[in-house]
Amino acid sequence: MVNVPIGVLALVFSGYIKESKAQEKSGLDLVGVALSSIGIFTLLLPLLIGPTFVEGKHLC
Repeated sequence: MVNVPIGVLALVFSGYIKESKAQEKSGLDLVGVALSSIGIFTLLLPLLIGPTFVEGKHLC
């Protein structure tokens, strides 16, 4: 029941926040794309190849 008052407060105070817009349109953030790709790869790789290993021994 703690979430209800917090949600109400968030709705009330959200009207005071001004929306900001960029002065000009920016291009693709290549560094961000590269870092995100590396991060997702390093998180998914152990999940994908992990089931083929049991206590350090390769099953296939």
